[in-house]
Amino acid sequence: MVTSYCLHYRLSSGRSSYSETLSALGLLLCCVYTGDEGEALIGVTMDTTAVARERIASIIEWLRRAPHPYTVVITQILPQLMVDLLPPSEAVSMVMNEFLSQQQVHMKSAAAMLVEVFQRVHRCGNSHVITNWMLLMIGNALKREPLSMAIWYSCCLLVAACTNDVLLKMLPLVTDCSGEHLVVMETFHHAGIHFYIDQLTVNDHRVDFVKLLTEVAPLHHCYKRLLMACNNVT
Repeated sequence: MVTSYCLHYRLSSGRSSYSETLSALGLLLCCVYTGDEGEALIGVTMDTTAVARERIASIIEWLRRAPHPYTVVITQILPQLMVDLLPPSEAVSMVMNEFLSQQQVHMKSAAAMLVEVFQRVHRCGNSHVITNWMLLMIGNALKREPLSMAIWYSCCLLVAACTNDVLLKMLPLVTDCSGEHLVVMETFHHAGIHFYIDQLTVNDHRVDFVKLLTEVAPLHHCYKRLLMACNNVT
């Protein structure tokens, strides 16, 4: 535990060079897997989850203040850590909360991390976990202010949750655009339809999603358009 705190101080001090910071970060990541004394955190148990949660949270907290070069490295590594060491539901909720956090200034990197975690959870056969958390949290994204950012965040969530390769390849374009850009609104529409048809296989889930869209439909025409498309699905 002392090792982790020392490393976290080193990373957050802002006095380290790029190479020193990456070295400290590598050691901290090693501690996430092995513990301070070298014991391996094998399997997801209450004890290993608690240790992993604390250390991953420390890395995410540092990520919020990190310069861009570090965020690229971290967002490529963290998704595997989350899926390896946390229960699927906790990994999904953690990455969604971080993506939607107003304290996260590296929005593009957070979106990339969101997609990676979701896709790894899909591949592990836990798509239902993503569906449950999406229905729980996307309503907050749809109602976010300003409205342009609500569309952007909601689009990223829907793309991340989908399993369509074409839509997934749209994420870099989406993250480079503003919320009301045509690329974002079209991607939002198609990802929303894909989510509704291919992932909401339980009728109650479809009803819940339509209720969410009905609430926000007056706010923007792209919400209303997706609601109409969902209602037209037979």
